[in-house]
Amino acid sequence: MTNNYNKAIIVADGERYKSIENIDFSDQKTIVIFCDGAYNTYINIKPNIVIGDMDSIKLEDESCFINTNISYDLNLVFAKNIDNIVTQSDLTSIYDNIKQGGTSFLYSEDQNTNDLTKAMLFCAQIGIKKIDIIGVNGKREDHFLANFSMMFQYAQLFSINAISNWGSFISIKEKTNFDSFAGQNVSVFTLEAEITTKGLKYPLDKKKINFLHQGTLNQSLVKEFSIDPHGEVALVYRSL
Repeated sequence: MTNNYNKAIIVADGERYKSIENIDFSDQKTIVIFCDGAYNTYINIKPNIVIGDMDSIKLEDESCFINTNISYDLNLVFAKNIDNIVTQSDLTSIYDNIKQGGTSFLYSEDQNTNDLTKAMLFCAQIGIKKIDIIGVNGKREDHFLANFSMMFQYAQLFSINAISNWGSFISIKEKTNFDSFAGQNVSVFTLEAEITTKGLKYPLDKKKINFLHQGTLNQSLVKEFSIDPHGEVALVYRSL
């Protein structure tokens, strides 16, 4: 089935995003997915899809739930053989429901994955390549670390932009220019990549990063800086 979407906005059940009103949820090419806890947090926003074990929401009629087959086999994910999260018949129903302005509830009882993972697996099935995540920082440190680790994994499949009340993480694989301002806090997280930067207070020239902390706590000097991970995955953090 043809996917009509080129981007997903995933709203996780993290710290409430104070600038949610500035997010454009109306783009017809963007599919809006809520992790189930976010459904109660942002009651003025109607998502296209709610996904999870539905332990955080209350619905009188559970017959609207669509059962999903979530598998946390990353070998399947990265081999791009992930085609059974939702059946093709259910996918047709989901797309039709979106066209009619409805919300589909994708239920999974699998406790080996969190709801953000389930949302990203669904995006992988329908061929989404670009994902914005709101609320990735969670309400607990362990939730944030789990989501942070997940972004590394799924940056191999998606271009990820995760935003919070404090800043944003953007995944890159090649030289990328970033709009900035003098004094903006910048950190680069990567695993065993060589990093080259321009426009940062502490420049790196094909510096091999062996530990997560080695590219952190830098600072922008200019209105635009660049970071090159030389083909490896990196997460670039910029403060607001």
